[in-house]
Amino acid sequence: MNVQNKGRLMSDVSIAEAVDAIDPRPILATLAGLTGERNFISPDFRRSPDPEIDADRIARARAFLQDYLCSLSGQETFSAAALKSGISESEIVEFVTDGASSAYDPAVIHGQLHGEIRTKTRISKKVAIIGGGLSGIAAAIELMADGCSVALFERNTQLGGTWAYNDYPGCRLDSNNFLYSYSFCPARRRSNYYSTQPEVLHYLQDVARNHGVDQVVTLGATVRECIWSEETGLWMLSVEKDGNVTHASFDAVVAALGQLGVPKLPDLPGLDRFSGPKLHANRWPKDVDLAGKRVGVIGTGATGFQLIPELAKTAKELVVFQRNPPWMVPTPEYSRPMPTSAAALFDILPGLSSWYRFWHFWIGVEGWLPLTEVDPSWKEAGSTSELNRWWRQTLVKHLEGRFSDRPDLLAKVVPSYPPGAKRMLRDDGTWPETLKQPHVKLEISRIASIIPEGVKLVGSKDVELDVLVFASGFAASEYLHGIKVVGRGGKEIHDFWKGEARAYMGSMVPGYPNFFLLYGPNTNLVASGSIVFMSECSVQFIASCLEQLSDRGARTIEVKSQAYSRFVTEMDEGNSRRAWSVVDNFYKNEFGKVTQVWPLSILEFWKRTRSIDERDVSFDM
Repeated sequence: MNVQNKGRLMSDVSIAEAVDAIDPRPILATLAGLTGERNFISPDFRRSPDPEIDADRIARARAFLQDYLCSLSGQETFSAAALKSGISESEIVEFVTDGASSAYDPAVIHGQLHGEIRTKTRISKKVAIIGGGLSGIAAAIELMADGCSVALFERNTQLGGTWAYNDYPGCRLDSNNFLYSYSFCPARRRSNYYSTQPEVLHYLQDVARNHGVDQVVTLGATVRECIWSEETGLWMLSVEKDGNVTHASFDAVVAALGQLGVPKLPDLPGLDRFSGPKLHANRWPKDVDLAGKRVGVIGTGATGFQLIPELAKTAKELVVFQRNPPWMVPTPEYSRPMPTSAAALFDILPGLSSWYRFWHFWIGVEGWLPLTEVDPSWKEAGSTSELNRWWRQTLVKHLEGRFSDRPDLLAKVVPSYPPGAKRMLRDDGTWPETLKQPHVKLEISRIASIIPEGVKLVGSKDVELDVLVFASGFAASEYLHGIKVVGRGGKEIHDFWKGEARAYMGSMVPGYPNFFLLYGPNTNLVASGSIVFMSECSVQFIASCLEQLSDRGARTIEVKSQAYSRFVTEMDEGNSRRAWSVVDNFYKNEFGKVTQVWPLSILEFWKRTRSIDERDVSFDM
């Protein structure tokens, strides 16, 4: 077993608590690799699509693990050297995926377990990265490792992107915190199942510091212009910091501004007329005190879902203005802290953090994507197919259980639109219990206008308020907001887009050589996968483009107009077959086009971003 006995591992009570706190399959996979014993990956413990069978297998796996861990006589120190045992990693992967991994390229599996390893041409390019969030940090780490001279510009005073800007009460992940971590640096230990904003920010900044990103970033620096020079084949950047503007030239630019940087206000008459404080959740002021106040919140999307329960703790009265209710996925552990005993397992068992991350990647790899398919012949309102109707019935049953004591609220919280058409939120009971509080009112009447005293409703009395809060999200389709980008022929990119931002593979725009986007158009996700995975794929794609420049000795790489147009058409057609195309949502631009979401499988995105298709680009020597 290659373990050292140094006293008691954990108490029996702690062991029982630990194995009950997380799914047993990642623990079994880890122990199989550490001990070389195949009984840990018995078919009797595999995941089953049948909920009843799976529940039985989980119970048996937990009992087995508890007996095994309690039987160890000492405080076992598992050596990483044991990972070289006789059992192969592919056998363990087959167990974790119940054999389905054969449909995936082994490199996908390896990348998610161990991080990407690039052993290709070193890229001697000078690259500017705009934005120091999740994607910008990943790009800086990758490109520095590839030999690039990197300069990162972040307008905020700290790295972290949206996690640095968004610190409203209740802000946290709605994807598992181990999955929301880089494959090359999985989160080893977290205090929550779904990390809070400070914990996510700390993780991102810690990764950046450990990989030297803090040495190449200029904080408090706003990029105002990116101007392409045909004469030099370089991008000239104008950067403002402390009121001074400096200029620098680069071989390539990576704009990692993403989709969650510009707060959006609702389109309502009289927004400026309200006489009291107006707060936007995504730019939350410090030390705001709402005690004894009559507070109104506009918006019940992801931000409002997290913020409103916190505001209800102090507000005298809280009115929630809801246009459309959210679909909620049962997630009992959503705001629950991870037991310290479970967290301790990640310290005791080498490799558990990687297997735990891989487990959550796998079960969410395609997620609910098949359930969002639109059947063209389907006529039933509120769903898009027979499978989608089944999903709807399942979720409605959950809502009926949550609001069984409040039929008046149940009528207000069941969405009329299909599940998967908008972002799915996670329910641990906090939202229903908040709405049931006597000082909280869920208002579904349409807002006519904002008035000095509060809110005027359509066909109803005015709602008097002391404070108005906007939980209205982001202008997600306004890419490169506030930056002037001028490419070939003096064409500004926003003029080229004409209000409809697009990019080949979410990264490249014709007429803008050596200019790349991260978390760009058509790279967001609604019902599948991991946004970290998408960002890492995009970073690999950009690195492969720059690699081609070095290999060929070329000056520029640029997507062809035909390839760009073909990709846009494919995205439009793909999105038209998904549930999110049938309703208004923040994934659509002003023309009603879904310009943000990747409609295909994330395996398909991985395949296409492994390297550049040379037929789709041109090189200028």
